[in-house]
Amino acid sequence: MNLSTLLENIGTALREDTALIAWIDEKYGGTMKIYSGIDQRDPPGQDDAPLIVLFPEGKTGGIRSEEKDHLIRIRPEILNAGSTTTTDGYGAWVKYTGISEIVAFTRLVVDVIYSNLPTIFTDDPGFVSFETSLETVEYFPIFFADIMATFSAIRHTRSEPYA
Repeated sequence: MNLSTLLENIGTALREDTALIAWIDEKYGGTMKIYSGIDQRDPPGQDDAPLIVLFPEGKTGGIRSEEKDHLIRIRPEILNAGSTTTTDGYGAWVKYTGISEIVAFTRLVVDVIYSNLPTIFTDDPGFVSFETSLETVEYFPIFFADIMATFSAIRHTRSEPYA
């Protein structure tokens, strides 16, 4: 499997997932945009959210490797300036709703990939692992997750070591 096909398969699964589409429509009253890479000279703006950016990060493998890894960075992003304030005998607690929404959006994205893994990553046997960080402060009111997805396949003895 090559990185371009993997990006295409991930994008298709995300675009067609009914639970993800329904969540976006419920929370934001519209549709999301999916990007395969972005132009850093003219990146998506606040009006483009909610969105998901897919970046090919790299690939590992070789003659002595037992696995082939395909690295894809996935970045779900939302725009949300909403907050709620609870005041009681302990003081006030301000909760920015973008935090819970980016966590939910990230979970949905990961769930779509897990549930569609056999059609997304066609190497057999194949599996995926995720490492996720969240940006919830620096770019307010934009919230995003940075998900590094590693798609791995056990390399068969006679197979192409870097295919």
